[in-house]
Amino acid sequence: MPISWNLNHLMNDLIEFHDGNNAAPQAVHVLIFHNKLHAYTVAADKNQLLFSCPLKSLRAGKEADNDLLHLDATGNRYLRYPHDTPFARLVQAELQSLPVSHFNGIVRHPAIKWAGVCLVLFAALYALLTLIMPAICLRAIRPAQEAALGNTMAAGILSGEHIDTAGTKLVQSFANHLQLSGNYPITTTVVKQPVVNAFALPGGHIVVYSGLLQQLRSAEELAALLAHEATHINERHSLRSVLNNVSYSVLIQVLTGNAPAIADALAQNAGYLQSLSYSRKLEKEADAKGMQLLLRNQVSPEGMVALLQQLQQQETTRQISFLSTHPLTAQRLAAAQRFIHHNDIAEYKTNKELAAIWNSIAHR
Repeated sequence: MPISWNLNHLMNDLIEFHDGNNAAPQAVHVLIFHNKLHAYTVAADKNQLLFSCPLKSLRAGKEADNDLLHLDATGNRYLRYPHDTPFARLVQAELQSLPVSHFNGIVRHPAIKWAGVCLVLFAALYALLTLIMPAICLRAIRPAQEAALGNTMAAGILSGEHIDTAGTKLVQSFANHLQLSGNYPITTTVVKQPVVNAFALPGGHIVVYSGLLQQLRSAEELAALLAHEATHINERHSLRSVLNNVSYSVLIQVLTGNAPAIADALAQNAGYLQSLSYSRKLEKEADAKGMQLLLRNQVSPEGMVALLQQLQQQETTRQISFLSTHPLTAQRLAAAQRFIHHNDIAEYKTNKELAAIWNSIAHR
């Protein structure tokens, strides 16, 4: 049985139809049946159908003391009627009785909506803490502060290591004959362990393990290794990696300038910092800018290619710690070879001072 509301019986509760074209509304009869709303002209003799709309396409709204029933997505075509009337209650009941899909029913549940809001807020907070805060901290730390933090980290990492004093002296002398950085004093340390690894700390520290040093075959390879690690320092890759991996509380300490707390937190976490890895993009950048450093020092960049080839060959026979933190790819080696191809390296002669120091290192 259709349900209707006849304006002729109660003219004080007019149902106005706004068609979106005419400024003046039109009074209408409304019938609701078969899940559709049917609007008819108001006439004494004959009512003419104006339009029909599926109830599921209607959107309810409010305007002062009136209810609105939007007939399309534009919002320009709608019915307006007093909200405290039998017709208003009828429309509300009909719309609420419409069947909804299981998914839409779940989405409309208030708890689910709040869960969605919380999820969005959590995602925004996560982005702030993991992406934005490290970037802000990176800009907030000056080179002098970075060097101080690096000293603290180096002290924590090297405190339990067996330092090769003679090897450290020779490698430091080798590094001193190269212009590796304009912002940081480069300090090298050789750790006496059969580990094939090396890593850079923020602020200028480069740690080389004797296991890797013994695999090198020339002064150019050692120069390439130091140039690669120095690039990680110069481009602040090491600091960026640390900031991306420390706790959020440390990042807050950085932003508030609490230097003692920062140093204490880094010292407590120094053990794992040496295993931080770089992305392939940063490794490729360290290779390229490292070779540019070699050119500026009049050292053949072929040493970088030779170093990568040597490490690649060693990787086929055993696991190399250096490659776990400095991922070596065919693209890196190919890029280094292209660099050699596009630069005239015939003019770079062997640096006698570097060669002499290297000879002392190799024959210890």
